[in-house]
Amino acid sequence: MLTRADAELEAWLADLVSPAGVSFEPPHLSQEGTGVGLYLLALAPCPPLRGQFRPPRQAILRYLVTAWDASAAGAHRLLEQVLLAALDRTDLDVELQPLDGATWLALGARPQASFVLAVPVRHLLADPPARPVMHSPIVEPTPMGPLRGVLLGPGELPLAGAEVVLASPRRRARSGPGGHFELAGVPLDGRPHQLEVHARGRTYDVKTTDADPSGTFVIRIDLWED
Repeated sequence: MLTRADAELEAWLADLVSPAGVSFEPPHLSQEGTGVGLYLLALAPCPPLRGQFRPPRQAILRYLVTAWDASAAGAHRLLEQVLLAALDRTDLDVELQPLDGATWLALGARPQASFVLAVPVRHLLADPPARPVMHSPIVEPTPMGPLRGVLLGPGELPLAGAEVVLASPRRRARSGPGGHFELAGVPLDGRPHQLEVHARGRTYDVKTTDADPSGTFVIRIDLWED
């Protein structure tokens, strides 16, 4: 991240301030010629991006920008040129707070006009490799067919004219004179089915039990008499 940022800034400023030079060394008292300094003063944290599977590593690079020339006026013009160009860029932040005397003393340089250029950098992370598929997927379709049953009331009497409802998948049928009903297109996976039986103005929740050898489910209902 740092070396890429250095290279991009150097290419940008070299074209902007040519023939002046660009240096990443700290400012010092005996700078000769004409140039612009980009000293990496500090690194600051940058909040991670949200909503990504693997958010990139991010940081803010804070460069101390200075300029020097044989004359103070020439250094001022050069620093102004870089400042205006930096303010025009939307991908960079300019900090205009002056450095304190202790920082200049630690750098071994005299206090001078400068600003800090905050450069966001990002390092993308590769997605983890997908696990190889070692075998072909196995698809086991659920058999579908009719669900046949017979409704019996008290005394094993057939219950005719009752509505039988299957919740999922939604199916409806009405029992015939012999109490028989048939629901088409029902999964036949061996599991019991939850049914609602509407008869004589009442609703009964029932569950299918084992079918007889003919494949017909027998459902017995105790009707409530008013």
